Amino acid sequence: MPGWLDWRSGTTLIALGLAALVPALCVLWFMTIALRNERLAVQQRLTEVHQNHLETVQRQITAHWRDRRTAIESSASGSPAEQFQAIVRANLADSAIVYDPTGKVLYPAPQVWASESTASEPAEWAAARQLEFQSAHYPEAAEAYGQIARTSPHLTLKAKALQSQAGCLIKAGQPDPAVAILSQLIQDPRSASVATDHGALIVPNAQLLLLKLLRDPNHTLFQDTAGALAERLANYRDPALSSSQRRFLMEEMVEVAPAVAHFPTLAAERLAADYLEHNPSWPLEPGLQPVGRIGLWRMASSNRTVAALFHDDRLRAETKAVSSTLADAAVMLLAPGETAAVTRFVPPIEAGEMLPGCRLALTFSGPNPIEAASAREIRLHLWGGVLGVLFIALAALAAGRYIAAQMRLARIKNDLVSTVSHELKTPLASMRVLVDTLLAERYRDPQQLRAYLNLLTHENQRLSRLIENFLSFTRLEQHRQRFQFGPVKIESLVENSVAALVDRYPPAKDSLRVEIDPDLPAAWGDAEALTTVLVNLLDNAWKYTETAKQIVVRVGRKDRWIVLAVADNGIGLTQQQVKRIFDRFYQADQSLSRRVGGCGLGLSIVQSIVKSHGGSIAVDSDLGKGSTFRVKIPVAEPAAPADKNAAR
Repeated sequence: MPGWLDWRSGTTLIALGLAALVPALCVLWFMTIALRNERLAVQQRLTEVHQNHLETVQRQITAHWRDRRTAIESSASGSPAEQFQAIVRANLADSAIVYDPTGKVLYPAPQVWASESTASEPAEWAAARQLEFQSAHYPEAAEAYGQIARTSPHLTLKAKALQSQAGCLIKAGQPDPAVAILSQLIQDPRSASVATDHGALIVPNAQLLLLKLLRDPNHTLFQDTAGALAERLANYRDPALSSSQRRFLMEEMVEVAPAVAHFPTLAAERLAADYLEHNPSWPLEPGLQPVGRIGLWRMASSNRTVAALFHDDRLRAETKAVSSTLADAAVMLLAPGETAAVTRFVPPIEAGEMLPGCRLALTFSGPNPIEAASAREIRLHLWGGVLGVLFIALAALAAGRYIAAQMRLARIKNDLVSTVSHELKTPLASMRVLVDTLLAERYRDPQQLRAYLNLLTHENQRLSRLIENFLSFTRLEQHRQRFQFGPVKIESLVENSVAALVDRYPPAKDSLRVEIDPDLPAAWGDAEALTTVLVNLLDNAWKYTETAKQIVVRVGRKDRWIVLAVADNGIGLTQQQVKRIFDRFYQADQSLSRRVGGCGLGLSIVQSIVKSHGGSIAVDSDLGKGSTFRVKIPVAEPAAPADKNAAR
């Protein structure tokens, strides 16, 4: 190949590489900028969406708790106890505290009742108490209390005496008389509203004591008494029953008579009492506020006379229930001072006027959708950039392959033209000299004339072989060579090839030995092309063996292959030459090739034909000791399809 062509090819390929590299770098640069901008844009869009969602939730929460406050204020009618019951039974709150306009607790709060007796207790009462508490003479004390109950004109003192008499009988181990006395007490309608000096009603306590004495849920008196007591405890219109006594009796009833002790307000009573014990502060702040106890919230009415109490889990559950949701995010309510791990893209906002000091924050159940969306967009653009760069690379590769193919064809064309012009020049010059000699009749006798004619024929055959090799090489390179496949008899193939060599070189008859294994199957291929293969191998073996030529053709079978081997004792090849021996226009010994003729295409043609048959060719050679070429051709199948004769 000329030097200028090498330089021009290298320059072209470098320019092509730069033409592909520069756009690829530009694509990567623009892609980097686009990725950064797209990430920011996606984050901004999703942040706005989630921020708007938080603001919507804020409005929903505010509207919900406004409506709740209005409903609580609408229930604040009747007595304080009735207001409490209405709020709790309507499930507007977990509990409630009712105040007067000055901040005094109206419910739940103990109430102290004045005794009906305006005089001090009689001396008989003091004597009875001494017998009970100091002397522990319970029967005598019971008799003394009974005497007071029979003779006292004061209803309160009489009821207290009966209650004390029953207590002494119980202590004396006489429950049956105690049951009779308690039954008498609770059945007297005048005693229904009688209370002790501390405001505790006597009859409800007597009913509870009677239930504890009876202990049989199937007893008629037990059922009647339990039903009456449960009904009175659930009746918040009874102004005589204080909240503390009501709560105490409810809790005792749950233990003594669980079958009838269904009090929906008991938990609210406990919560209200616990709240007043730890948080008696007033006035009330507007809106929902967490109170001193952990896990409790308070909401005041507009006139601050009612404080509705909510457990933390209920308040958060209601807040969540009224909040619209997103598929990938949930709203978290943060109390004042409370912190949580929230996304940095959507900062918390104020929860609104009904939850002063509280904040609303977003939490994500799975991966952060903003980061996930950004990652998706980045992947999309990244794949787009990669595909763009890949397209540029493939286009450059295709262009490079096309240019390389054109350069290869140009090199082959130049090599072919150069080789053809050089190889054809010698036989044409020889033929011209011989023809000129014959035309000038410069020969001695007919024998010399015949010798000149034989030389002319030899040069003509040499020229024909060169032209045929050039045409075969051209057809093979352009994939226009068509083969007619079919079974080929090995014996005929070898016989024809040897005959062609002997015709070309008559002395070869004595220097050639053929060894064919018996019972060889037919080969599968093109008979004419395989003959060309064997003739070329024999021709090379003859030409590159200078003296004492010994050429051997061996044919055998190995597995599914027919192996043709041509061995000679010629000049041999080096390992470097073996690697290039099948290259087109390559000649191992150019000086010898100039003497014997040849253009370096024979083995290249052989290799192309063998590969077209699905076979292989290999060479074993030692310099100065000869070479052995082995060709493998497929064995013909026993029942080859008819379409295998199609051209390839």
